[in-house]
Amino acid sequence: MLSASALSFAVPSLRTSAAYAGSPSSVRFVSRTYTPFDPNEKAAYGMGAAEKFSYDPEHAYAYVATERGYISVIDYSAPVASVTSLGVSLGKGLTARDLRLCGESLYVVVGTIGKRTEPGALLAFSRVTRAAPASLAQVWEVGVGPGPDSLLPSPDCKTVAVSNQGKGQCTGGVVCQLIDPEGSVSLVDVATRSSKTVSLGYVAGSSDSALQAEGVHIPLPLNAMVYFDDFSNKKMDMVNFAEARRKYTPATMLEPEALAWAPDGSKLFAALQINSAILTVDVATATAERLTPLGLQDWGASGGTQGLDTVRDNACQLKHVPEFSTLRSPSAIEAFEIDGETYLMTASGGSDLEYGEGETAK
Repeated sequence: MLSASALSFAVPSLRTSAAYAGSPSSVRFVSRTYTPFDPNEKAAYGMGAAEKFSYDPEHAYAYVATERGYISVIDYSAPVASVTSLGVSLGKGLTARDLRLCGESLYVVVGTIGKRTEPGALLAFSRVTRAAPASLAQVWEVGVGPGPDSLLPSPDCKTVAVSNQGKGQCTGGVVCQLIDPEGSVSLVDVATRSSKTVSLGYVAGSSDSALQAEGVHIPLPLNAMVYFDDFSNKKMDMVNFAEARRKYTPATMLEPEALAWAPDGSKLFAALQINSAILTVDVATATAERLTPLGLQDWGASGGTQGLDTVRDNACQLKHVPEFSTLRSPSAIEAFEIDGETYLMTASGGSDLEYGEGETAK
């Protein structure tokens, strides 16, 4: 957990001066509903048919995105939920990266299937109402950056933030060519339907060494590409980094993913899982303010954890491991306020990069 004011590690008391009314005390299973890939194409049920989920508590409808570019609408007004006929196909070749309901609109960020380096788009749909249910209808569309990953509306629903991961991808034949655009963040003004791009060039700097000195993880720095191309016979048969080297900037190695808004909407935070860092964006100026490395997690007795299970024996026995550390890799992030102070909480999921047959892991 971090204090957002200085982005320094902090462990506050989660008890506040205000009592939490109606907090859940338990969770129980009620029902399960299966959603199709795309009922219009008679596509089968299976993995990838329920990738993202957003729920409307006022009208008791849920929206589910599939990796095949279909948005299902599920009716939760009855104990046993059912898939309605109010869903919509986003178009051939498109996939929904994320979706969120805010105010009267459902926002969906889409990309091209199999092409993470191409620009995406933010789509706005009118939400389904209980009084007059009708199929999802698209209202507007705004372009965003390459490889969009996540979206999150601001607390007042006036701005929609989109993280453009800009994840590198290999194209070509047996020896593929790496194409890797810069990561960025798009801030879309709902009223004007216009987008501002937050470049990461300022916080990335002009060389890898500055980021590395600060503790930001760079999975494939420029020097590594030079080595693989010029000195590694094995990698020469797998990936060609010539084009990526020609267009290389440190920002091409920065990949913003999960997003969190400060409660007052003045700041936006993006988790950079592969970089083990958090990006702070000043919303008013649409600029990247700073990049904060999360450092290493110490799994020894002084690391502040219960330990780690390192034995594959179908049992879970947590033990401290002296002199062993791992990178923090925030795959999810939330911002919340306790007694006037904003905190960030992250979950580390671990990640890797694959370029053709080449792979890096952490």
